[in-house]
Amino acid sequence: MKYLRITDQEYDRFSREAEDQLYFTYLLQTMGIPARWEEEARAAIRQLEELTGNTFVDHSERYQFTPLTDEEFQLIETRIAEGYYTPAAIRKRKAAAVRAKNKAEMAELRAEARNAKLKIDKKLQVNLLVKKLGMPLDNFIYYDHNNTGVFNWLPNSLRKPVTPEQFNDFLCRVDYRKLPQGIQFQLKFA
Repeated sequence: MKYLRITDQEYDRFSREAEDQLYFTYLLQTMGIPARWEEEARAAIRQLEELTGNTFVDHSERYQFTPLTDEEFQLIETRIAEGYYTPAAIRKRKAAAVRAKNKAEMAELRAEARNAKLKIDKKLQVNLLVKKLGMPLDNFIYYDHNNTGVFNWLPNSLRKPVTPEQFNDFLCRVDYRKLPQGIQFQLKFA
């Protein structure tokens, strides 16, 4: 209120009705507030000129009020005629926005859960096949971010490492149709 130099009644109307920038500007214009600002500025300039004896030339553009274009003004007038800015319509739009936001957040949660489940299922699929082919899982890891299974991934492991022969035998027996597409296997050497 202090910044815009508006009254309590004007503030109440803005807070009750001005839900978007265009309508806020419309209210400013129709309530005569920019004209009031202009008169206050002229009075301040007159006072400044009386105090200094100089003519004040305003070159500032920083706080210039930009009125609505004719098209914007007509849009607001049409919306008013259609009841767009009535309290009931505003409440209805706000409730719809809350519902849409909640729906989007729930969809995001479902998508995250679906992706997490897919990751778990892919890891299970890989681990089950590795185990089924007789390979140890205690020094095997599946990296889902690059779709790679790595044997002997723990450095200096106390676990018995997979030998190159075991790894080659495993690669010959893998049925890639039962695994995530594009999967690769690697053998690290201790």
